[in-house]
Amino acid sequence: MKNITYKMVQLSTPAELHAECVEWLSQLNFNDDEQRFLNELIRNYTVPLIANEAYAAAVKLVSELGAEENELKRLAQRVNTHMNNIEALLGTEKDQREEEGYRETHYYLKLDMHRYTIKYRKTKTELFDRIKKVIRNKKRNTRLS
Repeated sequence: MKNITYKMVQLSTPAELHAECVEWLSQLNFNDDEQRFLNELIRNYTVPLIANEAYAAAVKLVSELGAEENELKRLAQRVNTHMNNIEALLGTEKDQREEEGYRETHYYLKLDMHRYTIKYRKTKTELFDRIKKVIRNKKRNTRLS
């Protein structure tokens, strides 16, 4: 039996699918801006991040963030292509099989967006927690000096 998400995609109109793609693209663009901010944070706190005993964890976190940045670019390209295909669907009559193809692609994109969002949020939270600890230690050390 197919899950509720698949059924919702199947019942959506092409205009609703397009609106969801626009929303995804907006979220990905925001994440891209946020990614630049995170990269700047990493650059500013590189030495304290790698100087403590959690060097391996910091390196792993930075590499995960880099992988997610690459995934963001791939997803944005896929969403753009899919959105253009849906725009074509809006403009002309398509046969049932072609429309089903768009819907199936949309469903898998929806799943990929969900997975990406969850992983990105987790990595971002870990990075903020680690940098927060670095800042606290830095403040504590300056007070003790």
